[in-house]
Amino acid sequence: MTNSTQPVRGPTAYSYIRFSSQKQLQGDSLRRQLSLARKYAEKHNLNLDESLTLKDLGVSAYDRSNIERGALSEFLKLVGEGKIPRGSYLLVEQFDRLSRADVFTAFGIFSDLVKAGINLVTLADEKVYDSETKLDLGSLMMSIAMMFRSHEESLSKSRRIRAVWKEKRDSLATFITSECPKWLKPNADKTGYELIPERAESVVKVFELTANGYGNVSIVRRANSEKWPVPGKADVWHATLVTKILRNRATLGEYQPMTKLDGKRSPVGEARKGFYPAVIDEGLFLRAQQAKATRATLPRRRDKDYMNIFQGVLRCGYCGSSYVRKNKGSKVQPGYVQYLCSKRIVGAKDCKSVSALKMEPALLKHIFNEGFAAVASDDMTDWARDELAAAEERLKSAKAKKNNVISAIEETRSSGDLIARLLELETEIDEAQKQVDEKREWISALIATYEHDEIVADYDMAMQKIKDIEEIDYRASLHERILRVLNEIYIYGDRLLIVLRWRTSQNITKIQLNGDGGFVVVDDIDVKIPDARSQ
Repeated sequence: MTNSTQPVRGPTAYSYIRFSSQKQLQGDSLRRQLSLARKYAEKHNLNLDESLTLKDLGVSAYDRSNIERGALSEFLKLVGEGKIPRGSYLLVEQFDRLSRADVFTAFGIFSDLVKAGINLVTLADEKVYDSETKLDLGSLMMSIAMMFRSHEESLSKSRRIRAVWKEKRDSLATFITSECPKWLKPNADKTGYELIPERAESVVKVFELTANGYGNVSIVRRANSEKWPVPGKADVWHATLVTKILRNRATLGEYQPMTKLDGKRSPVGEARKGFYPAVIDEGLFLRAQQAKATRATLPRRRDKDYMNIFQGVLRCGYCGSSYVRKNKGSKVQPGYVQYLCSKRIVGAKDCKSVSALKMEPALLKHIFNEGFAAVASDDMTDWARDELAAAEERLKSAKAKKNNVISAIEETRSSGDLIARLLELETEIDEAQKQVDEKREWISALIATYEHDEIVADYDMAMQKIKDIEEIDYRASLHERILRVLNEIYIYGDRLLIVLRWRTSQNITKIQLNGDGGFVVVDDIDVKIPDARSQ
């Protein structure tokens, strides 16, 4: 029989390490807290399970982040489920590592752990709190006092930080913090910010592709495939990043001060324009928002190559269901493509299909002649429409501010500065309304037809590129242009009749297809049109 020289270890101990700032990771806090836990476990013959060392690094205990979604929350969950055995030890440097929340929250954590049979140890004074030891009133009051002091320290620090930030905001400083959007960096003398060119280029591409009809997933695939620099914290592109970029008005150079309320970031005060270098202009920003809003109302795209340029507006005139583009090609008939009613595909209806060779050339020619030509698709009119959208947004914002001031006057019964502000806003609204009216007049004046040769050249290019599998960008752009001018296109397959409901006017036009890709406009045909989007 041999005698073992290895000591028999006692209960399992777990170390909880936390600090609020990521900067402390470069300091001594992590090493110190872990060293204290190891020394205590060795001294008291505990089995320190370092495979489950709990680390909340850069996580706040004041706003309860560590107990709501941090490593401590997972430990508390395991304790509640009985997966951490009674008699285990939780080692913390001191109470403020566990919680800096209000006393009731902090004491609740403390009490739940002790009642669950967990021995809580504060390493700074090696004090043990457990269910076996009768806590004397003095020790209990001392623990509560430490919890109270920790919360008050954090509360005071939070107030000081908020005061500093408010002073910076109110001072209209050109530089507030080194934290900024990831396509920017502080300039050398910390007086402002400058673009990181390769990341800024990625941001521009996101807006341009979105404005041209691309969705988040398509943009992400392309960005990762072409290895665009990522203007974010991650190493690769993801759909959430694209959404955040598109929503971020910092791309226009705006800075929106924020504050944290109930753990959530909320805007405070008005945005400051021209604070950052702008990456894009307001016209591109608005076009991207419009395209994204339009996509949100359309069915999910099924063809990754954008072959169906009418997707989202093409519907059956009889049942109102969407028409889809199906490649029916075979060895006998290569390239044979049909447009079919979606209810016919599932056997619910017997609506007739239409050949793409008969429909696409005729439908596109009519759209070019009566849609694009009459809806000012040149750069000048696009600019005017962007200007109108911006003016309408300013008018909407001024009216919202006016309503807020009126509400404040009604609540406070005060008539001093609020009345003066109300008069200012009345003037602002009048000016904004004048700008809206002016921009609308511009657009009316700019609506004119193309020259005939331009229409022919544009149409011929479209017919060539929609068939080229490599011309994805062009088809996406053409699809976006179609969505701008049309609400619905109804197909009556058995009659080779197409009815177009225009977005840009109240007009409805009807065209009769023939067998060779041609058509005639008809007015004397009675046809019942389904209610828009009724199906």
